[in-house]
Amino acid sequence: MTTTRTIARYNAARTTAAARFRFSMLGATPEHHAAARSWYSDAARFCRVLAYGTGWDLPTAAAVVSAFSPRERWSTNKGKAMQYACGMIPSGLRSNVERADRCVRMGLDGLGNGPKIGAFARAMLGDADAVVIDSWMCRAAGLDSDSPTPTEYSAIADAVRDLATEYGMRPVDMQALLWILVRGKAQ
Repeated sequence: MTTTRTIARYNAARTTAAARFRFSMLGATPEHHAAARSWYSDAARFCRVLAYGTGWDLPTAAAVVSAFSPRERWSTNKGKAMQYACGMIPSGLRSNVERADRCVRMGLDGLGNGPKIGAFARAMLGDADAVVIDSWMCRAAGLDSDSPTPTEYSAIADAVRDLATEYGMRPVDMQALLWILVRGKAQ
């Protein structure tokens, strides 16, 4: 059941995120745009290599990569996915290894209900509407927490989609661009 209070929180988060994202876009260079347009296609290429080397299908490879993504730099995320694919147990959160185990058995369904990791896998699989809201995106949106509530997640993702429409971009590329702008680099 949607309450008036939930709607108010959603609207406030969406409005704040949109304003902050528009401000961030003032610093976007052509190089930032190019990096954003290639970010998920480069990630998809990594997933294809992982799938080829393991015999997994592409959705399983993307799910495994996504399983190791929470709180990791992209280079570390890829390294852990490769270690796992080679039969090693990567250091870090045991829950990520358990999630990767489920992904090998169940494909994308092994990711569970987490909106961030599901969106990340879908984005790597080419879903242009997938918007990944991670800790960096939460900071860019002005949240006080790196872990958004479901309402905040939806509001921020919708703000990204609105901005993508405004700028004539795909939502996945807009999210990558904002992520690059807040991080200061593409990796």
